[in-house]
Amino acid sequence: PALTAGQGLSITVGGTTALQAGQQLNYQVFACNLRGCSAGSNIAVVSLTPPSAVAKLSATANSGVGTVGGVLLNWFNQSTNQSRLDVYRQSVTALIGGAPTSDFVKVGQTTNYAATSFTDQKVPLGASYLYQVRPCNFYGCAVKNPSAGVTLQ
Repeated sequence: PALTAGQGLSITVGGTTALQAGQQLNYQVFACNLRGCSAGSNIAVVSLTPPSAVAKLSATANSGVGTVGGVLLNWFNQSTNQSRLDVYRQSVTALIGGAPTSDFVKVGQTTNYAATSFTDQKVPLGASYLYQVRPCNFYGCAVKNPSAGVTLQ
């Protein structure tokens, strides 16, 4: 009879090489007993790649209360291999020579790999911001995607 998960089937991956992004792993299964081993199964290929950047990122200002507002971000996922999405914000209110005076700062994260929106709450009013969303997994994060801008009045 064939073994299925939960019936004593275990997988051992040997070797001392650390896994690196960009590697490709090939797996083949053999069933063995005291009489020998079967022919190998088909080869399963696993690619160790970071996810792709999100597409069509947009930022929309939500109404504020007092001195803070919110920004709703929406995007389309182009990958299915992310385990989290990191959200970054950059203030562009103060410019020197046309360039922002601050770097992008991580302001949030979601571990819902299928998420297509995020609300950055308590954003100071009276400023302009750029946002980036970067999908990540064990092998790294997507390249920085184009930014979406918003101004909170």
